[in-house]
Amino acid sequence: MAQPLTLVTGAGGFLGRRLCEGLTEQGRAVLAQILPGEAEPPCTQCVSLDIRDPAALAPLAGKSIDAIYHLAAHASVPESVDDPRFDLEVNVLGTVNVLELARKLNPTSFLFTSTVSVLDPANPMPLDETAFCGPSAPYPAAKMAGEAYCRAYFRSYGLPTKIVRFFNVYGPGIRRLVVHDLIVKLLKDPTRLEIFGDGGQVRDFLHVDDAVAGMQIAAEAGAPGEIYHVGCGQPVSIRELIDVIIDQLNLTGVDIVSAGETWAGDMRQWYADPAKLKALGFAPQIDLPAGVGLTAEWIRQSELGPCE
Repeated sequence: MAQPLTLVTGAGGFLGRRLCEGLTEQGRAVLAQILPGEAEPPCTQCVSLDIRDPAALAPLAGKSIDAIYHLAAHASVPESVDDPRFDLEVNVLGTVNVLELARKLNPTSFLFTSTVSVLDPANPMPLDETAFCGPSAPYPAAKMAGEAYCRAYFRSYGLPTKIVRFFNVYGPGIRRLVVHDLIVKLLKDPTRLEIFGDGGQVRDFLHVDDAVAGMQIAAEAGAPGEIYHVGCGQPVSIRELIDVIIDQLNLTGVDIVSAGETWAGDMRQWYADPAKLKALGFAPQIDLPAGVGLTAEWIRQSELGPCE
């Protein structure tokens, strides 16, 4: 009898690709969903389709799928501000389409990946799962809706949905966001670095391998209907991150210039209280200096794309 498949949506993305690699290394049979034109990740089977189209998903209902990791999303706050309707179509309607597929498959686990930015900026730090929601942009608003649908499908249909909220995931393979962009800028010009805002923004950085481990723990040991925060729990300002990157690149005398502006929907600070996930065995293994060093080395060896 064939081994049941684990479906990973969004498998062509940074986090989805690393999840597929990890599951495959563990001997799991992986069915990867990617978008047309994306490179195929390590997997057993691969399908190229758009989750906005329920007809495209329909053939997957005939496969032996035992677990689902739903990562497919349009994950950009600035782009969601520019085009909220597209963001809604992918992140809300697409999620409902995948949930409807899951109802037909009846998997043992359905993991939905969300974001800390669903939370209201007025919450006290650190952020645990009881923090109140209040998204500041269309992207987190859509993710908040996805969370609500997942919990509704658990309560209405008994679908064993679990939700993880990521903080700032980085590592080899990343091609955008703050860690990537700062490293790329400094590799291109080791003497001058222009940053958004004043550098006092506070974040919680988690290496991609630890993020994948957190996902799997939540999916396999978490309780259906529950939310888990996946982060280190260590507040790091952007200026502190810059210092770590400069140290890992062995640079001196860098002129740091603040642009004095940020983008709509940006939160001043966030960092996790991951105690709920840690109670299930989650323990990040890669600290920030080591993780930045690994990421910088990967970027050095890869083709540098434009900063985003």
